[in-house]
Amino acid sequence: MELTYILIIAVAVLCVVLFILQMFLSRKDSSMSGLLLPFIMFCISIVAALGLAVYYSLSEFSAEMVLKVILPFLVLNVPTVILIAIYRSGRRKKHLKELEDKLHKSEKAQFATGYSEQKQE
Repeated sequence: MELTYILIIAVAVLCVVLFILQMFLSRKDSSMSGLLLPFIMFCISIVAALGLAVYYSLSEFSAEMVLKVILPFLVLNVPTVILIAIYRSGRRKKHLKELEDKLHKSEKAQFATGYSEQKQE
């Protein structure tokens, strides 16, 4: 029973670390770095689904077998969807911050030119 609790805590900590890492990678200048973790999670889900498909293909093909392959694929892609949502959110915040910085620079430039024009008059 103790091992179960330890594993649950370890998985929860791993998820938190992955989500924090995803937030960091999403705000980097390179847009591809933020897609690394979702890509890895998607590959893991494909490998798991293919492994299950090979395992169940040894028996006869049935609707139950299809569900046994598709359901884990969908469940394993939940973290992929969450990581992509974090990526999009981080990129949006970065983009808004860049736009805000451009606006402040243009306002400062307009203010400086307007101030120097008033001084010359």
